[in-house]
Amino acid sequence: MSFKAQSTDAYDRHQIDETTFVERYPKIETDYLDPQLAAVISEEVDVNAGDVFMYYHKVDEYCDVYDQAVNDLSHLLLKQDDLGIVSNKVHEYAKSAFALEPTGDMPQHEWRDCKDEVIQLRLELDDEYIEQLSKLKNEIKERGHEIQQELGRAKADLRQEYHISRADL
Repeated sequence: MSFKAQSTDAYDRHQIDETTFVERYPKIETDYLDPQLAAVISEEVDVNAGDVFMYYHKVDEYCDVYDQAVNDLSHLLLKQDDLGIVSNKVHEYAKSAFALEPTGDMPQHEWRDCKDEVIQLRLELDDEYIEQLSKLKNEIKERGHEIQQELGRAKADLRQEYHISRADL
């Protein structure tokens, strides 16, 4: 999982004007339907099961807040007649507004043509969404870094225990 921009013209922050910036909040994809399933990792590798559980719990929380924010922005977009957005793509436009880049199968030119107006509408959402997403994004980054370090140490220990060189990997 990464919060880095995927598109070549996307950034983690977008400047609207001299004083207004918007942060990227992309959809996080995970293979775990239930955060408890992620704790199984600790049975295979010596990492703190509580840390792994809390990490995926935060990811789950982020996904819930993200989905609600996207739904609310989609409703705002549907009320706008002058944007020229096709109604069956309104959800993709809302996701793109949070990711600050085109998502799904949306062509670059479609996003480029209306991104400023869509991102401006995003600013009309309840600030509570943005606060929650920012807080959860930071917690996910911190917890993810901690787990990554634990897994790195576990990997190094296993390599040393079984005399596995980097070339063997």
